[in-house]
Amino acid sequence: MLHRLLIVGAALCVFAFVSAPDEASAQFRIGPHIGYNFDGERLFAGADAWIGITSLAPTIELHGNVGASYYFVEDVTFFRFDVNLPFLFDVGTPIVKPYVAPGLALAYVSVDTPLGDISDTDVAANVIGGGLFLPDEMINPFAQLRISFGDWDDTFELMGGAMFKF
Repeated sequence: MLHRLLIVGAALCVFAFVSAPDEASAQFRIGPHIGYNFDGERLFAGADAWIGITSLAPTIELHGNVGASYYFVEDVTFFRFDVNLPFLFDVGTPIVKPYVAPGLALAYVSVDTPLGDISDTDVAANVIGGGLFLPDEMINPFAQLRISFGDWDDTFELMGGAMFKF
């Protein structure tokens, strides 16, 4: 059942990325992030790209977000790829735009053992909440909480970074 929901979610993400553009689509941001996974007690780093898709209302923008993260785990290769749909809310302040996002994650884990390489690929759903700071400037710091659940153990992560606006 979860796999069917993830497939439907992926199709909706693809549809949203190719939907008709408007003012929000002129926004493109890219930048690094660093974070901490509380459940596995490990650091990770990576990069994100955001693109504006559409304005749903005068105070709500829909964006597309793709990201990749590498987890620092001894003797293990662990990559994570995410596709999310952040909804940014204009709360009337030039300092922060809060956002929430549903999304999908794909994780690749590989362990080199004396018997050979053991690897696995898992899929999960994301629920994200955060804030994009100084949204009208060229550099936008951000902070977010991410909860993922699915094929792997549920995870709770805190991450932050900086997005460069083009």
